[in-house]
Amino acid sequence: MKPLRVVIPAVVIAGLSAWGSVSAVDEWRFASGSGQIAATLTQAAYGVFGILVGVAALWRRRALGPLLWLWALSVIATAALAPVVWGQTAWTTGLWSALVAAVIVALLAWWLVDSAAPSLWDEGRRAELLERLARLTVDTRPRWGRMNAPQMLTHVNDQFRMAIGDLPTVPERLPIRYPPLNRLVAYVLPWPKGSPTAPELLARIDQSTWPIEVATFATLLQRFATRPAGEGWPLHPAFGRLSRRGWALLGYRHTDHHFRQFGA
Repeated sequence: MKPLRVVIPAVVIAGLSAWGSVSAVDEWRFASGSGQIAATLTQAAYGVFGILVGVAALWRRRALGPLLWLWALSVIATAALAPVVWGQTAWTTGLWSALVAAVIVALLAWWLVDSAAPSLWDEGRRAELLERLARLTVDTRPRWGRMNAPQMLTHVNDQFRMAIGDLPTVPERLPIRYPPLNRLVAYVLPWPKGSPTAPELLARIDQSTWPIEVATFATLLQRFATRPAGEGWPLHPAFGRLSRRGWALLGYRHTDHHFRQFGA
């Protein structure tokens, strides 16, 4: 059973989407012209995708990201088209409507993702990562990227060292250092395969030994989990200041990203 903090936003998004798309059935019968047909299709689409987003949040977490994007684009497209093709208003009104819809969609998506995102403070998630690591070997080949398995795990371990303050890094002057963009990129938006990383997190990858890094991963994971609640957290080189919860969300997502890179 999912906790209420996940169930509530999932049901809200699914319910609002279903309610908002009901009229698409009647509109389809009266639609004339490509604009009205397109608006009706996008309206029906956001109803379907909204329901699927709710289902994914509760039972198919890995499908949530792509479905959120499809739902968001459908809502924004409908908000842009409907006032123009049905209400006969100017395109500027449609653009303003789309902007308002984008803000509302972003807030709802943020609420859901923040509630449903796996966290390293969850003992079950930590056990899951250890079990996935046990399925990897020194010879496991990547599905993308140039790192081999020992290099990948060294990189993941050094990210944990950075998080607990053992590995200083130089901050980068990037727009994603500042909220809300840093949280959007760190927790919500999909990460491109092979995206750049801090040089400090790559400095040791050619000096790693698989058995040592495997043992180190378990140790660092435990150190992260037992870090006192009142203890300060370092600045992330790319995302700037993150909360205690933010570091736990990012730590899981970063590890999950690289374990999936190697099929675990």
